[in-house]
Amino acid sequence: MLLTRLYWRHYSILFVGHYVVLLVMLLGDAVRAGPRLATVILALSLAASVSAGYRAARMTVDLLERPVSARSAAIVGYMWTESIKGRDFLVVFDMKPHWLLRQSRHGFPHAANAGHIHKGWWNEAPEVTHIFAPKTDAAYCARLLSAGPEFVFEQRDGGPIPCLTSDASAYRLDRILGGTHIMVFRR
Repeated sequence: MLLTRLYWRHYSILFVGHYVVLLVMLLGDAVRAGPRLATVILALSLAASVSAGYRAARMTVDLLERPVSARSAAIVGYMWTESIKGRDFLVVFDMKPHWLLRQSRHGFPHAANAGHIHKGWWNEAPEVTHIFAPKTDAAYCARLLSAGPEFVFEQRDGGPIPCLTSDASAYRLDRILGGTHIMVFRR
């Protein structure tokens, strides 16, 4: 049962470097052992390499062909309107729109980490100085207000980040994307 739950595709990619080193070592030993054994090991290793390469290529195609969620499609559709196409944005709760539109998160943490910050799980985390890693909503908000992008997309059960809705905020609610409950704030 456990073997069916493992992420074999992930492991095949994770250990490809080890596989190559092992292959080189085997081929080196085979050459010293004799031409017949070297031919057998070379044929087996080529078959395994072709099989692994095919599986990796198939996995990449599978990832590219996955359907886009309604949330991501709504955000991408909004950001592709002619009047705002190419402008900076941040989707606090999701990474896929950034990947689809090939735009960075402008130094803001990964969406999963942002969720942890907003829940207060990072309050006791050690200080990190070489990257922007806020530990609280207040630090996240300070960075958002000082250096945030023009558009911020937010969807939270507990409501949006407080600084987006305060009277002193540089952001104003622009709209709520239909059918998704995603709030679009604009600077």
